Amino acid sequence: MKNIIITILVLLLSLTSCKEKENMNKKYHWVAYVKPVAGYPIVTYRGVVYGKDGASKFGSSTSFIFENDCPFPLFSIIDGAPGLFKNAEEGEAKGIPTHLDVSWLSYVEECQYLLEDQPLDSLKIAQFLEEKVYKTSMREDNTAPEIEEYNISVGLAPGGVVFVWLHNYDRVVEVGRYQAKKTKNIHFVTRKEADEYYKKTGDVILDEHTIEQRDYAIELGMPKSKILMKYAQWGTPQALDTLVTMEDICNIPYGLWDSFRKRYLWKMTLITKDKSKYIHSYYYQGLNLELETLFGERTWKENQIEKYHIPERFRYTLLAPRAVPTLVNVKFYDEKDVIYRVGVEFNIKEAMDIFEKAFKNQEDKAGELIIEVNETKTDVNVRLKVGEREEWICNGEFWIFEDNEIW
Repeated sequence: MKNIIITILVLLLSLTSCKEKENMNKKYHWVAYVKPVAGYPIVTYRGVVYGKDGASKFGSSTSFIFENDCPFPLFSIIDGAPGLFKNAEEGEAKGIPTHLDVSWLSYVEECQYLLEDQPLDSLKIAQFLEEKVYKTSMREDNTAPEIEEYNISVGLAPGGVVFVWLHNYDRVVEVGRYQAKKTKNIHFVTRKEADEYYKKTGDVILDEHTIEQRDYAIELGMPKSKILMKYAQWGTPQALDTLVTMEDICNIPYGLWDSFRKRYLWKMTLITKDKSKYIHSYYYQGLNLELETLFGERTWKENQIEKYHIPERFRYTLLAPRAVPTLVNVKFYDEKDVIYRVGVEFNIKEAMDIFEKAFKNQEDKAGELIIEVNETKTDVNVRLKVGEREEWICNGEFWIFEDNEIW
């Protein structure tokens, strides 16, 4: 009997190994992008994600890259800057990403960083690329789920911190965090000083190393708002203290982006006063930039989870390690078959404190972010429950409104 069990285990391991090797040899249509932190413009001198067969370049050494639409100091949830050959690369099937090269100039830090020949977690990446992304359809004439592929986003943060995500409109998954090394400090000079230096020595000072270009990049990349890192016990006006200043930018919060990566085991739960209801979809957006859109019990008035065999990873019931949320929402059918959307955009500081407090000394337990709607669907309460402990979310922006099938 013991020998039979050992044989079965060896066979299962062999099958798993064969499946992993098979996935590693497949090709997919992915393109690499680069994104800086809001408030910290960069110039990428070299940016390449190498595949087992093929590669994708990102960024451009001819101009600086900035992000000013999302709050300081976050990464944008949308695609970053691709390379010059994006259109050609989109139609080219490439092997599993294996290595990363990137070097860049950080204007605010006045230095350059290099991450060279960095191995990527190819097995993890291959698994996600093979699973692809299941998305709810936005077409009334064809309501079957859409299945799409991932692209790759490389995030560059102050301190030489490098993140790698698999990226799709409905899905973002972190697959790596790496540390670049500082290669040189940059002494910025005025354009007049650069001209004089050229006349004297014949050597050219790059325009991106001039004070005028640095200041222009920082000014153009100034975010329109910043995350709230303070709050009152029973509510902080969301508009309070959101203006970004040069003092904010220059006081670089080293280590903050790594703190955003902390995960807890939790999921959402919706409570309403309806006699019956059906979840349409769940939406999670985390501090670590990860994003999930999950299928509910009913989409386009049918159970698409069962009908189309939606994988567990894309179901609303998924309990998984997740970062502290920045934004969540739930779409649901009420007892009258009307679709509503309910959600909250969090005060970042409060959300981080609440999750830390609720999970303290019970990190092994699963948490529920409970979203409760009143009978008239005009008010929303949110609390985090871990074991017997409950912590209320009092700040942020809460909403509920009638919606439709199309996002």
